[in-house]
Amino acid sequence: MKLCIPTKGSGGMKAEVNLHFWRAPTFTIADTEKNDVKVMDDTSRHIGGKGYPPETMQRDGVEIMLWSGLG
Repeated sequence: MKLCIPTKGSGGMKAEVNLHFWRAPTFTIADTEKNDVKVMDDTSRHIGGKGYPPETMQRDGVEIMLWSGLG
């Protein structure tokens, strides 16, 4: 299973959690089956890119997204 956590940097599981999903500069993705962690920069429309984080996460196979604030 892959899960995504909005984070404030490239520290992976040691990075500070970004409490607001849409303003996270990075997303840490943990794959529990492969015991692997990767960090993705937010390249969405919210910062001048294209697409939205949920679309990106879906393409990467993320099944669960955790956050504190959204909206």
